[in-house]
Amino acid sequence: EAEDGNGAGGGSSLSFDKLQQVIADMSHGDYSEFITSSKADKSKKKGLGTFCSVYLVPLGKYCAKVDTIEAYGEISRDLTSPEHAPHLLPPGGDSKPQEKGSKTTVGAGCLFGEHVKVGDKCSVKRSIVGAKCVLGNNVKIVNAVIMDGVVVGDGSHIQNCVLCRGVKVGEKATLKDCHVGAHWHVEGEMDYRGETLAHQTNIHQ
Repeated sequence: EAEDGNGAGGGSSLSFDKLQQVIADMSHGDYSEFITSSKADKSKKKGLGTFCSVYLVPLGKYCAKVDTIEAYGEISRDLTSPEHAPHLLPPGGDSKPQEKGSKTTVGAGCLFGEHVKVGDKCSVKRSIVGAKCVLGNNVKIVNAVIMDGVVVGDGSHIQNCVLCRGVKVGEKATLKDCHVGAHWHVEGEMDYRGETLAHQTNIHQ
């Protein structure tokens, strides 16, 4: 609802078109002086109505809101997209691991950090693998984001997952649509689907 000049609810709805106009008008001014002065003297806010802050992304730049693990995973995958990669690729990133075993395949849309080791007969597709990760033999990684220092045991399959730093995955584990918190140890020979595995203090990392 819209507010009156004293900050109280006026009972009328602020239409979408009106909101767009307000944003457009505000985007052409410098309100830094107002923001500073209003913090110093709250009384100056009286009579000014509702204040809305807007950030306009410059053309050719990248901006996204990350407030969920799912959003983090999707935005991380933008690192390899032709549209955004030139602006987002970190130094040291590469489309191939530093060490790759025999009969291992790396598909398009992959990015590897420094000092990544991938064993024999592995498959990595559309995934981000952080620095100093170690993937054992016969590992399959699809559409995943794996942060620094993760170790994946032989024969494990990981699909549509986000693995935070320092995770250890046992041998022959299967993870699909999972989020794994930092330094979590995933038991081998287990099947995890749609789960969040994390210590209580790491759930939001």
